[in-house]
Amino acid sequence: MFVQLATTTHVRWAKAQWLSVLRVACLAAGLIICLVGTYGALRVGLSRSLAARTPRTGSLIAATKAVRVSPDDPEAYQARARELLRRGEFRLAIEDLREAISLRSDDYKLWSQLGAALNHENETAGAFAAFAEAERLAPLNAGTHWDIGMLLLKLGRRDEAFKAFRSATLNQPDLFTQVIELAWAEYSADCRGIEEAVSPRNSPERLTLARFFMRKGKASDAISLVREIDKLSSDERSQLVAELVNTKCFVEAYELWAAGLAKTSASEATGAVDDGGFESGQLSGSAGFGWRINKEAAIRPFVDKNESHMGTSSLRIDWVDNPATSDETISQLLLVEPNARYKLNFVARAQNLVTGGAPIITVTDVSQEERKLGHSLQLPLSTTGWEDRSVEFATTSSTRAVRIALQRESCSESICPIFGSLWLDDFSLSQESSGPKWRVQTPKARS
Repeated sequence: MFVQLATTTHVRWAKAQWLSVLRVACLAAGLIICLVGTYGALRVGLSRSLAARTPRTGSLIAATKAVRVSPDDPEAYQARARELLRRGEFRLAIEDLREAISLRSDDYKLWSQLGAALNHENETAGAFAAFAEAERLAPLNAGTHWDIGMLLLKLGRRDEAFKAFRSATLNQPDLFTQVIELAWAEYSADCRGIEEAVSPRNSPERLTLARFFMRKGKASDAISLVREIDKLSSDERSQLVAELVNTKCFVEAYELWAAGLAKTSASEATGAVDDGGFESGQLSGSAGFGWRINKEAAIRPFVDKNESHMGTSSLRIDWVDNPATSDETISQLLLVEPNARYKLNFVARAQNLVTGGAPIITVTDVSQEERKLGHSLQLPLSTTGWEDRSVEFATTSSTRAVRIALQRESCSESICPIFGSLWLDDFSLSQESSGPKWRVQTPKARS
């Protein structure tokens, strides 16, 4: 009995001792692992600190220390590669990038950087393979597609290049303008080829391409694109019309403007005033055709339904301040024939106009450099009824459009206010037969 008890006690003691030893061993192993882990973390931390310092200081020594401290950290190699690339040492940079990729092969940025470095060294096959891998790893990144496109363009494979560019714009639409610029150069301003290359997918892209063509003077190609747009807002139409007018594409501008308002064609509108009797009641502040008011001028223009010469309306202008005599208070752009003689007819009446600079109607050639073609006599300052007025002018071989406008004569004083009301109505334009050249009308002297 005693022996059995002693044996049991010894066994328990032995187990306890073994467990103690095991606990100590586990603690020691854990401590060693922690120390190793801490050491490794410190090395990586120090390495990345040195790597992060490299772009700020431009120190290649810091980047090299980062590699030595943690030779298994791809960021150290990447940091040194960036500095080497900045210094133009592409061969050494390529070695570091390849080492970084061997440690982190799923990083598309490393593949892109390697492709760019190889491309600089004219190793096109290697560059293409690197760019292709970057594209595979990051198919939603616009830059990977763009890199492939630029390399294809360098290799003369432009159709394939523009397919890659279009893939880039799927994820970064603002690149579309750059794609157009590249296509303009690559396809030698061939609008048909450019359109096929950039392949606009939607109305905003068609509008962007149309505006680009307008800026390059390709108005007919721009209009063809605009016709493909399903829904063109009034603001977009106005902007396009203004751009066409600015590039002196007056016929195309009119066609686009008229299409939105169910107006007559440009051929029918040539030599005619739009809404000469103000019956539509519409006055616009935007550029283009139709009656346009100058919102910055110190006037109050409106369509008067209570006063007219013929029809039911006229234009009334109330002056209340000191507008500049150069201001065109109202105006309209007209299509005209070159080498033709015209007569602009209208009627006017006034009520208690007081000013040192009387109102006149001017005609300006806007086809190239603006040039005055003629102006009316002074408009009445006070009348008991409507008075007939006219402006005779001749166009040149380059004239395609003119602007008729209400202005004031120059004043002898710097302060030249005008007060009172003026009514205008029944504007019409007639083409005169050939005859003796007219003299530009000059204002009568006031007593």
